[in-house]
Amino acid sequence: MLKDLPTDINLLRLAQQHCHLKGYIALATMPRLQESLCAQEGEAYIEWSFAIDGQQRPFIQGWVQAQLYIQCQRCLQPFYRPVKTTVALMVLHPHQTEDDLPSGYEEITLPATPIPLAEWVEDELILALPIVAMHDQCPSHEYLLLNDDEMKGPDFADPADNPFKILLQTLKKN
Repeated sequence: MLKDLPTDINLLRLAQQHCHLKGYIALATMPRLQESLCAQEGEAYIEWSFAIDGQQRPFIQGWVQAQLYIQCQRCLQPFYRPVKTTVALMVLHPHQTEDDLPSGYEEITLPATPIPLAEWVEDELILALPIVAMHDQCPSHEYLLLNDDEMKGPDFADPADNPFKILLQTLKKN
């Protein structure tokens, strides 16, 4: 569900009118993103400005942010990851190349039909997902962060008490 936002957008029309879109889109409306999430809850917030530059090229500037409930690949526990990504897209004319793009912009093709806004936002969020999602420090695996001095005591076995040590000695004799 889109709150205060159009369902479909016509990039050229919005750029000619110098429109500014600001609002929320439910994450549940993004099926491809859902494959990477642990829950459908939440919303993405966007602020996008559409305009035309001095060379008559439509462009979009803005950002998308969301709290994504994803699974940590280290401890396999779900957690919320704040994601915020900037959007800087420009339509090039047929005779222009990527070399004509201003610094920081990505090229897009001008679609012939209106684009579903939720799909576009979904693409930006998918691209902003971490390659490997992890907590900064996994809550259930603090022992992974222990140094050698902390790994002494009744919970940690002394390597000298290895039960296979006798087997190793027997093998060496033979």
